Amino acid sequence: MAPLILKAILVLGGLGFVFSIILGIAHQRLAVPVSPKEKAIRDVLPGVNCGACGFAGCDGFAHAIAEGRTDIVCPVGGEEVMQKISEILGIELGGVVPKVAVIRCKGGTGIAQPKYEYYGVESCTAAKLLHRGHKICEQGCLGFGDCVRVCPFGAITMGENRLPVVDYSLCTGCGKCVAACPQGIIELMPRANPIYVACKTTLPMKQVRLACKAGCIGCGLCEKVCPEDAVHMEGRLPVFDLDKCTRCGTCVEKCPTKAIVIAETEARVASTTTSS
Repeated sequence: MAPLILKAILVLGGLGFVFSIILGIAHQRLAVPVSPKEKAIRDVLPGVNCGACGFAGCDGFAHAIAEGRTDIVCPVGGEEVMQKISEILGIELGGVVPKVAVIRCKGGTGIAQPKYEYYGVESCTAAKLLHRGHKICEQGCLGFGDCVRVCPFGAITMGENRLPVVDYSLCTGCGKCVAACPQGIIELMPRANPIYVACKTTLPMKQVRLACKAGCIGCGLCEKVCPEDAVHMEGRLPVFDLDKCTRCGTCVEKCPTKAIVIAETEARVASTTTSS
C-alpha cells in the first residue's frame, strides 16, 4: 500500500511541476505588454478597485486612461490623484467638482406611515417587490440598508430611525449607493454646496400629510421666501439653483415640514446624536 501511495504522490508532484513550467511559459508568451505610462498611472491610483470609475478595477482604469478611452475621473483619489495623472499624460486637468451622497428622504420610523407590516428578506430591493414597498409613500426610504452594504468606504450607517446617515468625511462620491438604492432617493451633489429637499414623493398634498410627517407638501413657500431667487418649483417639488444659493437657511427655517436640508448641518446633527 505504501509504495502505491508514494507512487501517486510522485506522479502528482511531477504533473504539478510540468504544469507550472507550462503556465510560466504561457504567462511570458501571452502576457499583454504594459507601457511605462500605464504603469505610472496605475502606481498613483488608490488601488481600492471600487469600480466608481466605471471599470472593474484600477488596472482596467489605468489601461483605459493610457489608451485615451476614458476621462481622468477618480472619485476616490480626488483632485490630487487626477492632477498626478494629468502630469503623467502631459495634459492640463480641467476643473473637477468633488461630490458626496445625500439621502433625499426623512421618512424614518415613526415619521413615515406603513401600509402593512413587512416580514421578509431585509433588503430594500426585496421589499420593493411586494406592492412597491411597505410604506404609504412609495418613493420613501425602505430602511433595510442596501446602500450600507455596498459602500466600500464605510461612509454610510443606518440610524436608529432606519434611515441611512452619510459620513461626509469618508464619502468619496463613488456612486455605488446611488446604483444600489431601488427607490432612487440617494443622489450625488457637490460637496461644497449640498442643499436639497429630502423628499421625492409624488403624492398630492393631502395624501402627503397622511403618509409622512416630514414629506414635502409642495406649498412653494421656499420659492417665495428665497432672497436669491435660487428655489423654483418643478412639478410639486422645489429644485435649487446651486449657483445662486448662498445657504442662508431662510427656506430651511420657513419650511413647514422641515423637508429642506443643508447637508453639513444634517451631518453635524447626526454626529452629535451618535456621540451622545
